[in-house]
Amino acid sequence: MSTLPQEKILPTMRHPLENNDNPTEMVTQQTQKSMNEEVVIGDFNIIHESIPAEGNVFIRLKPIDMISYWKRCGMLADFVAAFYGNTREKSQVLENSISTIFNELIENATKYSVKRGGEVKIHLMLYDSILKIEIENITTINHYEGYKKHVKNLLECEDLEGLYYQTLAEKSDSPEGSGIGIMLLLKDYPIKIGARFHSEDGTHRVKIQVYYSLESA
Repeated sequence: MSTLPQEKILPTMRHPLENNDNPTEMVTQQTQKSMNEEVVIGDFNIIHESIPAEGNVFIRLKPIDMISYWKRCGMLADFVAAFYGNTREKSQVLENSISTIFNELIENATKYSVKRGGEVKIHLMLYDSILKIEIENITTINHYEGYKKHVKNLLECEDLEGLYYQTLAEKSDSPEGSGIGIMLLLKDYPIKIGARFHSEDGTHRVKIQVYYSLESA
């Protein structure tokens, strides 16, 4: 995968990768009185949004629009895949990979969003051969806490293959909410993943970033 430029992400916070052997250590700002927090996990903003991208695509949607017709997730994933993949060699293989990665992210964000009052924000950025996919949604406190723990555990895991089969066995009767989707992305695709969890005044936001090299297909 292409080398990604490094950039500090929060002026008032230590970068989670800076002078730290554990790339998934959480960085937290928390106000005791209001219980507001911001938690950064993994490879978040390793290409900072302030760095000009060669291409920018913004999409905003309501979760209810996707849930009412679930095939829209796949349609949107195929659009993104064609938009970025068909100008490259091995375009079909590349499009399949982008579609799979994006589909998992958008399905997860949509499924666990606050259905009507929330919004899903999608930002796609291209840096030479690196595609940065960023998806943010507003979710419930239960999913916020559970997903934060799940992502941290996945990024700290040294044996994703073993964890995958263990999870399959444990969740065989109830795959819903197993977290296998993002686990498969980490296991099967050469990607980098980072996340920011932000809670303020009862609103819980999750922002996931995935970095994928278009030359890796």
